[in-house]
Amino acid sequence: MISNQLERGELVSWLKLTNVKYLGPSKLLRLFNHFKSVNNIVSASTQELLQTRLFNENMAKDWEHIKSMSDDKYFELLAECEKNDIKILTLVDPQYPDSLRNIVSQPATLFLSGDLSLLNSLKAFAIVGSRSAEDKAIKFAYESAKELGDNGFTVVSGEALGIDTAAHKGALDSSYGKTI
Repeated sequence: MISNQLERGELVSWLKLTNVKYLGPSKLLRLFNHFKSVNNIVSASTQELLQTRLFNENMAKDWEHIKSMSDDKYFELLAECEKNDIKILTLVDPQYPDSLRNIVSQPATLFLSGDLSLLNSLKAFAIVGSRSAEDKAIKFAYESAKELGDNGFTVVSGEALGIDTAAHKGALDSSYGKTI
């Protein structure tokens, strides 16, 4: 199972919705709360979407175009996630971390692998930076992450080369060894 909340078809529709220009996470969540399900959003008329005041005419046209596109690439993405044991959490999933749900611009969708309980770690520290950082900065990121890990912190970073990679390596080389 790649999502607790949404079935495969709904998840594809969710992913398509996230591609509507100017329909950010906050509006997407309000839209879901209004219609109560992704399927209801998909079946809503243009007029119903406009009445929510979360869509304007251009967004409605964009949504109609995206909705009519093939689902094949999305289903391929889901199959790839299943094959690689990657869990997909949407903003409407009960397992979506509160620490992210309560920020101003939440990620609408998370693609995760590994120990999901780390998402709720109370002792977490983010380290992000340039992909083309100088050696001195990479060394600093590595050593900082290692020290934070040695003190029981989960290090959070992206997947990019450079600073992000150094942060993950430092965290993994620490005595605590936890990173997201």
